[in-house]
Amino acid sequence: MSNKPFRDAILLAVLFFAASWLCPRICVAEDYCQVLEVEGKAEILRVDGTQWLPLAQENFIKGGDIIRTSVESHVEFSTNPDFSTLLRLNNSSEAKIMGDDFTRLDLRRGTLSILREPDSGVFAADVKESGLFQIFTKNVTISFLQGGCSVSLLNAGILVQVFAENVKIRRPIFPDRKADFKTVTEGFKYFIPNSKGKLPVELVRMPFGDYAPWESWARSCYKRKDARAEDLLIKKK
Repeated sequence: MSNKPFRDAILLAVLFFAASWLCPRICVAEDYCQVLEVEGKAEILRVDGTQWLPLAQENFIKGGDIIRTSVESHVEFSTNPDFSTLLRLNNSSEAKIMGDDFTRLDLRRGTLSILREPDSGVFAADVKESGLFQIFTKNVTISFLQGGCSVSLLNAGILVQVFAENVKIRRPIFPDRKADFKTVTEGFKYFIPNSKGKLPVELVRMPFGDYAPWESWARSCYKRKDARAEDLLIKKK
């Protein structure tokens, strides 16, 4: 009697197991970083690609991908299915997604805004379970658990504006000073010059005018989050 049916059954079982093990991981990678809006011209360089490609709404971003925007353009994307982390890459900007957990981003030029809140059903006191979100630049690292901030790479240095909660900034290392950390709280902006001695490090309270662009974007974020929550609720029924 031939053993072919038995071998085929074993092969199918192995393939099914492999698919069940791999598929959730692939889906998680794709589901957790999706483009929500593209205004103007934006492009993406895939981690395994060699050419810049047009970036469009509903595209998925993977760890290692680089996205960039041109003049008068922006990209908005989410790193969570429930939109608990929303980001906006402003005009003339470029950033690289680092890793498949989507909690680290290398900002290479331009401005990035981020609004991060606990996942649905998670209280603020337990947000540490979600881990830090980190924004890396050439010589400064911005870390926070939750809240809202904007990071801009300017010709003279780096500007960090904190609109909700607080962020911890790892400042640059100079020959006569070790790396240190500065906590910037809500309502303040912090400027770090590119090199020591040219301009002073400044921590000042933001004027009312600084809030206008942020508030406009934050309102659109909450509308998007509400619509997403309603959509998820309908899908559960």
